[in-house]
Amino acid sequence: MVEPKNYRIKSFVRERDFLANNFKNSYGYYLLNKPLYKEEIILHLSVDKEDNFVSINVNYANGTVFAPFYNPDDRGNNNLYKKVVKAYNKLMSNMKDIFEEIEDENY
Repeated sequence: MVEPKNYRIKSFVRERDFLANNFKNSYGYYLLNKPLYKEEIILHLSVDKEDNFVSINVNYANGTVFAPFYNPDDRGNNNLYKKVVKAYNKLMSNMKDIFEEIEDENY
């Protein structure tokens, strides 16, 4: 089964790394909104560089949560879920200068 990988922010990330990856600087946070499936399912990333905190939200375009991303019981044989997770994992792994993959989400 395809699952979202876990990522954390690297220790030393420069502002230009965020800006080069299309993040917007907003009151101490770096924000990125990217479609994961057409314009229907959107990834909202918020990074607090000071506290090394990353908030990851995957929603439908209307703002409701894309539940299969978070809840294994909602996944089943969901092809849309698989496409969304593959796009998410690819996007995050392409931002190697900002994020690193971790094995345990409780690091």
